[in-house]
Amino acid sequence: MSELGGAAASSYERCIGFVREAADGFPDPRTGENTHLTIIDAVMSAFSVFFYQSASWLSCQRAMQGKLGKSNAQTLFGIQHVPTDNHVRNLLDAAPPELLYDAYQKLSPCARSLSLHRTAQRSRITITAG
Repeated sequence: MSELGGAAASSYERCIGFVREAADGFPDPRTGENTHLTIIDAVMSAFSVFFYQSASWLSCQRAMQGKLGKSNAQTLFGIQHVPTDNHVRNLLDAAPPELLYDAYQKLSPCARSLSLHRTAQRSRITITAG
């Protein structure tokens, strides 16, 4: 999924895995045959918007996927089909937030560990370049 290397990749994928595991427990409100988009893709898409704090991130990812055949949404979050904002809302609005409580409790220490890893990498780069 991720193009990070070494320990950072392992920690990142573990962090993202917590959200993916939670997404597996989300109810699917759809009926009929319009189910090409998975609930996991919808949850990971919603998470990616909060992660990048950009309202237009999903539309940029759809454009990138159309132009290049792949996107950061695929590479970083394992999202196979990037949905529209409205599609995410339609699928997830009724889901109770409690479905993510466990994932967010696990994410906090994981995110701190990644932050410390990035800080150490920057320090090493600074020392090497200095």
